[in-house]
Amino acid sequence: MKNFLTKTIAIFIILVFALSLVGTAFAKNDKIAKPDFFTVSGKAKIKGKMTEGIKVSILDGDNVLATAMSNSKGIYTIKNVEKGKYHIMAEYEGYKPKYKNLNIKNRKKSTVNRNFNLNKKLAVEPTFSAPECNGDLDLKIDIEKFRNWNNGDFDSNIYAGDDTFDSDEAIPLVRDGEFIVDNEMDINVPGLALKRFEGYFEIYLKGNHANEKYMNKNGQKMKRGTGKEHVQAFAELDNGEFTDFANSVGISALEKQGDGIFKMNPGQDEVFFESGKDSVEFAMTVTVKDDAFYLAYECNEVEEPEEVPEEDTTAPVVTLDNHDELITTSSYTFTGTVDDETADVKVNAQDADVSGNTWSIELSLEEGSNEITVTSQDEAGNEAESVESIIIVDTTAPVITLYIHEEGINSSTYTFTGTVDDETADVFVNGEKAEVNGNDWTIELELEEEMNSITVTAEDEAGNQAEPVESQIYVDTIAPDTFIDDVQVNGEDVDAQYHGTESVYSYKIDDGEWSDWTDSHFAEFTGLEPGEHTLFVRSMDDYGNIDPTPAVYTFTIEEPEATIVVLNDELDSLQIHGNTPFYNSGYLTVNRALTGRVWSGMMIDLIKFDSSVIPADADIKSATLVLTHFLYNAGGIATTDEWQYNIKEITEYWEEDSIGMYTDIDGAIRATVSGTINDDVEVQVDLTELVTEWVNGESINNGIWIEVDERFGTDGDGLVNNVLIGRGDNNPQAPNQDLIPKIVVEYY
Repeated sequence: MKNFLTKTIAIFIILVFALSLVGTAFAKNDKIAKPDFFTVSGKAKIKGKMTEGIKVSILDGDNVLATAMSNSKGIYTIKNVEKGKYHIMAEYEGYKPKYKNLNIKNRKKSTVNRNFNLNKKLAVEPTFSAPECNGDLDLKIDIEKFRNWNNGDFDSNIYAGDDTFDSDEAIPLVRDGEFIVDNEMDINVPGLALKRFEGYFEIYLKGNHANEKYMNKNGQKMKRGTGKEHVQAFAELDNGEFTDFANSVGISALEKQGDGIFKMNPGQDEVFFESGKDSVEFAMTVTVKDDAFYLAYECNEVEEPEEVPEEDTTAPVVTLDNHDELITTSSYTFTGTVDDETADVKVNAQDADVSGNTWSIELSLEEGSNEITVTSQDEAGNEAESVESIIIVDTTAPVITLYIHEEGINSSTYTFTGTVDDETADVFVNGEKAEVNGNDWTIELELEEEMNSITVTAEDEAGNQAEPVESQIYVDTIAPDTFIDDVQVNGEDVDAQYHGTESVYSYKIDDGEWSDWTDSHFAEFTGLEPGEHTLFVRSMDDYGNIDPTPAVYTFTIEEPEATIVVLNDELDSLQIHGNTPFYNSGYLTVNRALTGRVWSGMMIDLIKFDSSVIPADADIKSATLVLTHFLYNAGGIATTDEWQYNIKEITEYWEEDSIGMYTDIDGAIRATVSGTINDDVEVQVDLTELVTEWVNGESINNGIWIEVDERFGTDGDGLVNNVLIGRGDNNPQAPNQDLIPKIVVEYY
């Protein structure tokens, strides 16, 4: 039993220990979990010195994935880089960039270090002087052999400018002594790229970056290795020779005058160049980096053929100088040139004076159009092609008129008009050019105050001057002044007297229309409305100037005494409660739920007023409906509450016996009354517009009815039922005749 217990304890201890080891292993695995993204950082130097502003980029083929700049301490950092194979490049202006492989695999640390030290300065772009060329020059590039590895895509073509040339096809460099220059070069081509300059050219072979992704036949994403291309070729000039060689700046250098090892090892980059030769052999091999180089050339001189003297069969060439097309004299001197100094020149069959290669002659001309013909003949008898022209003689001056215009005006500008017998002539008025349309002319002139002299002249195309036409015009732009001397008010009539510095006047009252112009100094106004009025008077002078600040006088027409009448609720007033009407009860009950229809158990109040006591031509000043109301509930207890009801115009005829249960009544709201209900509250409602319509016949007086618009509130004892209008002292059954509804009307 003891041994069994001992073995059991030992097994338990072993199990506990094993479990602790498993837990430790899991914990350890958690701590060393491999990251999915990495940080690439390092130091960037220029010739061993930490430098700020060095650009570091991560490349995936031709694509730039991320970029960072080194700080003042030369440290750069690029975060969140996924696992994969890349290139990392450091570059700085003026220095050759450096590339490094960047292979980020599964690793424990999340930081990858790459340091750079740029110490090679970029070469300076070569300069070549342009040679003299007087003919044509072609270049041929004969590609002897080429080879592609992996994803290399060389196709044995040459790409220059927008053109593609086959191997050994003539590529033009010079045409008729003019260099063919390419503005740019596309290096992303599958063959050799060529860029032509004045007297030299560049040959460029683009490298292929590694790790290009592609799909295999099974649809899987794969990566190729580094693309590699090799080409071996001859460059040959057909009418020139090569003079210089230089490697392209920042591109892999080709070995000049190499050892020829490339013929056995395609990895070599060599140029077999010898100045003065018309051909160059070269080999280029690229993987990641590009290869490029320059070749300068000069043209062979093209000999001009010797000229053999020929028999003189060339006629002289004669010209006639430009001359006036239109003149005002009967004679004119013509001039010109002749390319043969020994030739004779005739103008209209008259001999001209020849001096060297120029000639001249003075001719007499006729009025109107004259034809001019110039001929020439050299000593060999060759006759020149004649030159012809026309010149017009015009010695007649144009004739102008000035239309009759106003003698005096009130404006600083005026439009003058007239005629001219020559449509081509220019017309001037006081030195300013007028607009000519056919034989009519017009012009708008700026004038001065008081008297202005007007002079009209004309000149035709030949320069003939017309006889001037003169006139005068007076300008007066000064407005007159106006004064009101006296205003007499007599009831609703007014007499006014006024004067001014000029002869005619116009007046108005308030915002009315101006009167016609009159030479009277008096004005009468009748039937003016009561209230304040303003009289305006202005004057106008003989030139139409109107006083811009009329004289002003303000006066008051006193309001006449109005007539007041009271229209009482004494005519066919009707209250319906349920189906029982009450006539002329002396008070009204307004129920809270009236809607225009008489319902069982509800009340409606119809009121008529006798408006015939007001004259039909009366001017209604005001009409006020006066109501006195009292609120009570089922127990007759007064309360205070908010109330609102409508005063409606009855728009249809009715009689007492025509109103009963379920009667529809048409009406239009003319006023809304609201406030706080209390004992003996008097409400005044403006019905001036409605009563005016009754009196002047615009609408028929069918009376009014009162409609509750909102539900009344409740007091402490229950729902408030009705509003009494025209009650007795707290006794709704004892009407007070002084408090019944009435309309107080004021009219003239």
